[in-house]
Amino acid sequence: MPLDPDSVLNDVLNIVKVHNKWRRLETINLIPSENVMSPLAEYVYLNDMEGRYAEGTLGSRYYQGTKYIDKLEGLLANLMGELFHAKFVDVRPISGTIANAAVYAALTQPGDTIMSVPLNSGGVI
Repeated sequence: MPLDPDSVLNDVLNIVKVHNKWRRLETINLIPSENVMSPLAEYVYLNDMEGRYAEGTLGSRYYQGTKYIDKLEGLLANLMGELFHAKFVDVRPISGTIANAAVYAALTQPGDTIMSVPLNSGGVI
């Protein structure tokens, strides 16, 4: 007997609903990367901008359709500059690898020793 698409959709939505209830209300999430976002942070994160390419800088992007991303990045850069008394601010998200490399380059010298928490204890590779 073929599967009913509506039934499958209802099953998927129910599984997600039960999972979210369990993770948000009945579980203590001890892995930082699996922690639960606040509803406000989730709303801002889970929107159409999340999957858009906005490579380049404000007003000079490689792809079209980024005017609202430019507005948001400009607003956030101004806010962060004011909060941290910083002349130069870049709020564009980057990968963890590049972020780590930037921190190492800024805070260490060649030959310095770096300590890292093991992966099985919550560290990163």
